[in-house]
Amino acid sequence: MASEQTSVTTRSELLSVVAWLQIVASGFSLLVALLLYGVAWATAQSPALQAIYSWPLFGVGCLFLAGAILLLLAGVGLRQRYHWARNLSIVLCYCGAFLSVGFFVLEYLALSRLFFAPPGAADYGTMSMLGMVLKTFLGGISLASTALLIWMGKRLGAAVVLVEFSKLTQPKVQS
Repeated sequence: MASEQTSVTTRSELLSVVAWLQIVASGFSLLVALLLYGVAWATAQSPALQAIYSWPLFGVGCLFLAGAILLLLAGVGLRQRYHWARNLSIVLCYCGAFLSVGFFVLEYLALSRLFFAPPGAADYGTMSMLGMVLKTFLGGISLASTALLIWMGKRLGAAVVLVEFSKLTQPKVQS
C-alpha cells in the first residue's frame, strides 16, 4: 500500500542560522521601537518639542515595529521551510543592505559635523583623530553588514537552497 509522506532531508545550517539571526534582530528592532516610542512620549509632554520631534520619532518607531514583525515572521517561517518566508528573507536582506548603505552615508555626514573641530581650534587634533577613528569603525561595520546581507540574500536565492525547500514539500511514495 502506498502512502504519501513528506520526505525528510538534513536541514541546512545556513537556513537555521539566518532564521535565528532574523528572530534575534526582530527582538532588537522591537527594543528600538519601544525606546523611540518612549522618547516620542517624553517629547510630546513639551509643547515646544512636540511638533518637531514627537511625530517623526513615533513614525520611525512604527517602521521599526513593522520591521520587527516582518523579521519575526521571516525567521519563524524560514525555520519551518516555507517558500514565502524564503522570499521574504531575501527581500529583507536586500532592503537591509540598502538601509545599511544609507546609514553609512548618514554616519559620515553626522560624524563630520559632530567630531571635527574647525582648523585653529584648541582641540583640533584630538577631536579630528577621535572622529576619524569613530568614522572608520562605524563605516567598517556598515560596509561589513552590507556585504553580509547581500551574501545571505544571494545564498538564500541559490538553487541549492531552493532544492532543499522543494525536497521538503514533495510527496514521497513508499511501498
